[in-house]
Amino acid sequence: DDRSAHYECVLVLMRGPGDAQPLVASAQWHGSIARLLRGGGGFGYDPLFLPRGMARTAAELAPEEKNRISHRGQALTKLLELLKGEP
Repeated sequence: DDRSAHYECVLVLMRGPGDAQPLVASAQWHGSIARLLRGGGGFGYDPLFLPRGMARTAAELAPEEKNRISHRGQALTKLLELLKGEP
């Protein structure tokens, strides 16, 4: 009965071998599992993943929208923010 689901992404930027303080950014994309496959975009589970608050599956989203709101897009935004804070 519980159809909740999420994708998770963790990005780690090491500045070189043995970097003792790598930059780490993570994000989750919450949603639920659809009952029917919908959409021709994306890959993997995208035709079954309904992002929280949306009526379209991840496979039905335009690539630009998906890239902005997905777990990968969120993690990349966080990593870029961490990089901006670097001396």
